[in-house]
Amino acid sequence: MPRIAPYPQPWDEPTTRRKSKLVFRSAEEKIAHQRRLRASNQRAHVARRQERIATLTAEVAALAYDTSRLEGKRDSLAATRLRATAYLNDHATAKVVLEYLKVFRYGYKSALDDEALIQERFLRSIMRPDLRYFGFVGIEVLLRTFRLYCTTHSNFCMLFLRCDLIEDDLSGLVTCRVQMVVSQRLSRATLAMYFPHILHDETLVQALIGRQIDIPTTSVFGFDADGLVESYHASMDFVSAYLAVLGSLEAVGRLVGGNQYHPAKHQARLRA
Repeated sequence: MPRIAPYPQPWDEPTTRRKSKLVFRSAEEKIAHQRRLRASNQRAHVARRQERIATLTAEVAALAYDTSRLEGKRDSLAATRLRATAYLNDHATAKVVLEYLKVFRYGYKSALDDEALIQERFLRSIMRPDLRYFGFVGIEVLLRTFRLYCTTHSNFCMLFLRCDLIEDDLSGLVTCRVQMVVSQRLSRATLAMYFPHILHDETLVQALIGRQIDIPTTSVFGFDADGLVESYHASMDFVSAYLAVLGSLEAVGRLVGGNQYHPAKHQARLRA
């Protein structure tokens, strides 16, 4: 009959789990061993405490640096004239300008009566009736100039680059400076309207007709306290744009030197 091993009892722990018992030859040897253990434990405790102190010291130093940086930023902002209303107005003016660029991205749609009416209503909703524009007063001058410009330049498109908001420290009014590229195609009608002085130079005329011109443009919108555009001004870098097409600074000088783009010249033509 096979022999059955007895069921293991709780007190029958494996040999590997039993704690080894040191055997000391004398009481003095046991005391010395206990002293060594206490010294070792004490050294480990001191080492852990020193490591913790070093970690806390580094964290305190990092917090002190961040606190100093934030205090400096606070002092800088406190020295700058900023108000909550102006901050909200900045956001509103940026939205107005971006919406303007969206509505007029492809120019004034004067050939499409309904769309042109929507564009004109939008312009009147964001601008003061007494708008200041290149020395003129009144939004009508801007409307007439913009309408004429878009009808004499085909394939018109405005490409937005960036927008910078500037607040006047004294008045608190906001100015929005927009960088864009105005792309347009030249025709003989365009040259006759804005560059009549070069029509006798057929070589130069033929070099320009049908060409797509990309003109770096800066538009500046000045806003009043109610968030309406009270002044508008634009400048176009004709030299770099036409130099890319003609490749001759002398030809560009002849072309740009007598241009008729200024609204004052446009108004003079209307009075003539």
